[in-house]
Amino acid sequence: MIKALTRHWPKYLMEGIELGDFMIAACIVATLLDYPASSVRQAITAPFSQYVLIGLAMGLTAIGIMYLPYRATPAIRIRARAKTGGAAR
Repeated sequence: MIKALTRHWPKYLMEGIELGDFMIAACIVATLLDYPASSVRQAITAPFSQYVLIGLAMGLTAIGIMYLPYRATPAIRIRARAKTGGAAR
């Protein structure tokens, strides 16, 4: 386990940073759309529209994180799995 940790620590660090980026984006989007004094919430009053916007924002954030240039190798594996039905490793 220690050997794997020392060999792969940059990947683990990058995944931690990416998770942090996703959580920050979630906080910003949720605050904009759920905070009662937010001008965005006041402009979009339909709850379903707010849910759709939250879903789109978080989905696009996840896609953006997966396809960042420094994340090329895992994104390639994800695309390969999607094309082959999960058989690629």
